[in-house]
Parts: sequence; structure tokens; C-alpha cells
Amino acid sequence: MNYKPSLKFIWISAFGPLVEIRIKEISKRLMAKGIHPIIFTHKLQRKERLKPKSAKRDLFYYHFRNPLFFNFNIRIFKYIREIVTKFAFILGGIPFLYSDIKSFLKNNDDIKFIYATGPPFFTHILGSLLKKKCKKKLIVEYTDPWYKNPYSEEKKNFFEKLLDYHIEKRILQSADIIVSNTEFLNPILQRNFPFIKNTPIFAIGDGFNLQEFEEIPQKDENGIIITYGGKIYGRRNIYPLFKIISDLNKEHLFEDIKVLVKIYGFYPKKLFERIIDSLNIRDLFYLGGFLSRSHFIEEIMKSDIALHIGENLDYPTIAFKVWEYLSCRKKILFLGLERSYRSDFIRNNNLGVVIPIDNLEKAKELLKDLFINIKNKKIDLTFDENILKKFSWDNRAEKFIKNVINSL
Repeated sequence: MNYKPSLKFIWISAFGPLVEIRIKEISKRLMAKGIHPIIFTHKLQRKERLKPKSAKRDLFYYHFRNPLFFNFNIRIFKYIREIVTKFAFILGGIPFLYSDIKSFLKNNDDIKFIYATGPPFFTHILGSLLKKKCKKKLIVEYTDPWYKNPYSEEKKNFFEKLLDYHIEKRILQSADIIVSNTEFLNPILQRNFPFIKNTPIFAIGDGFNLQEFEEIPQKDENGIIITYGGKIYGRRNIYPLFKIISDLNKEHLFEDIKVLVKIYGFYPKKLFERIIDSLNIRDLFYLGGFLSRSHFIEEIMKSDIALHIGENLDYPTIAFKVWEYLSCRKKILFLGLERSYRSDFIRNNNLGVVIPIDNLEKAKELLKDLFINIKNKKIDLTFDENILKKFSWDNRAEKFIKNVINSL
């Protein structure tokens, strides 16, 4: 390894439960190697000021102070945030955050580089501005696409897309290294911005702890249990599953095979109830509420297989729940496009079964065969531990050192 002991860098990221897990898990492993991230996160809290805050595992946090404009819950401010949030934040928020981090860098000249994680992508804007002012190298990290994000692109008008493109272009022109959390996102960035072909670009995915969950609780119910936990929104398309289960029910499959699909989290519950009632499959589904992570993990571990609901588009990242499922040693039933990055990822690594929402006849046969094989114990639902090691946080931290630290 070429890294230097006691190397320090600034890691800028908006606060969020999933990205926080990524930062914590990678950071604590870097610290064991003598690499110390100084983490700046952003919470929308009133009267917040820059101050050190202790955290678990001795990570060193600072919280951004936040302009009060973004905290009022009056309708007019909500409307302004939705319509002109970019301009308002550039004028009202970024100067505060920029000033805080610049002061920190001025008083800590041993910081070697700036690492900015987005979305939201004001972190990349801050990183670019700070690089120019403080003469530090900049690494920008994508956990989702920006300019060509298929979720937000259809909601933006021409001028918003143009603004996104030019801001992202300027930032990438200033980046010394680009990091994404999937291999599939890198060529998309290179197609959108051909000038980055000479900029080092790496993929460092999310991961999980191999030894986090050792005890496997017993199932409460007999039969085959399939469990989903999380949000169902936007283009996450569960409706083909309702249709397939209904068709199999009409074929009397569930007279011989007991199946229960459990859904937990945030979703349009009343709508789902109406649909499954109209299809006469209420006894095959359990619609639960939001669970804490510990209860969510317990439900997944008591299942035969975990359900992952994909989009009716080829989204270029892996949902974090996939890593949670794998940490529980559960194979994945993926409801998504027959050919997509996520479908190929599941198939190529033997992590589960893909149920194609764009080929319902094939999907029905695959699901039918899966139920029959699980009942007859003719399918291996265990994992090759060597494959799982590729997705561990230890592996991700080693990639961080190899691709980021040793490339500077």
C-alpha cells in the first residue's frame, strides 16, 4: 500500500440514513489503516452552527449550519423551495456552508483532499468551489445520476435540464477523480460528458458486514414466506406481481403450496388493498406498516426469499436494500425488466431470481417453478461465501484505498 499514515481528508455529504451507513462503514475501516476522514454532514435543523459532534466508532463529525429560509414550514416557503430551490440554495445556503468549510481548511492545513458525495449535488458544488479557493484535490462521488437521472429528468423543464448540465459539466471539469457506486453508472457519465475520458473514474459500491447477523430466527408461519421492506413509489412497479399471483391462484397452485407475500414500509396501502381484494388474493398478501431496521431485518431473516421491486426502466444503481438482504443471507426475488443492469447483477452473481415485468408469461412460469422448487426443496437458497466477500465493506474500503488514496 502506498498511503501515508495519518492522512486526513474532508468528506462532504448531505445527511441521510443510507449514505451515513456508507460513510461510517468505509470510514472506520480507513481509520484502521491510518486514514482519517473529517466528515461534514448537513441536517435541516434551525439555529445549527458549526461544532464538533461525537459519533459512534470515534468518527469525527461536523454539522453544517443552515439558513433559516429552508426550515420554515409555511406554504409559501415550501412552494419557493420546489420552484427555485437551486437558485435559492446557491444564494442562501452554499455561502454559509462554503464559509464554514473554508475556515476549517484554513486552520487545518494537513487536509490532503476533498471528497464530495451526492446527491443532493450541492456537495459537488461546494467541493468545486473549495478546490479553487483552497487548492485541494477534489474527488466527486455519485450514489445516483444527476443530469440524466431518469426519475427527476421527466419532471424538469428545458431550463432546469440545461442548468443541471452546465453545473455538472463545470464540476466534472474540476474533478481530479470520479467515483460512482456502480460500474454501470461510469459509462453513462462518460457518454454524457466525453471530456472526462482522461479523468480517472472508479466504481466503489455499497456493501454489508459479513458477520453482522449470526443468529437466524425461526419462521413464524408455515409455507413459503416472501418479504419486502421499503418504499414503493415512482416507477417501482409491484402491479405485475399482483397480476401474476392472481393468475397462479386461478390455476389453483396455492391449494397445494402455501405462500404469503409480506410488504412493509411506505406505500399506498388502501390502493393495494383494493387491488388485491378485486383480484381475490387477500389471503396471499400481508400489508404491514413501517418497521425499524432491527424489526425489518428480523422479518427478512424469517423469510424464505426477499422481494426487491425494481422500476420499469434500466436504473443504473443497486438499491441499498439489496445489501441488507444479502447480509441476512437471503436470495432475492427481483421484480424488474428482463434485461437491465440490476437484473444482470442478480443473475450474474447467482443472487436470486429475476421475474420480468416486461414478459408476464415468462414471469408466471418462473414464479410458479420457484414456488414448486422451494416446496420440494429442489432449489439451493444458500450463498457462495466467496461471492459475498466481493460485496463486503472490507472489500469496499480496500477499493477506496487502491483507487482513491493511491491514485492521488
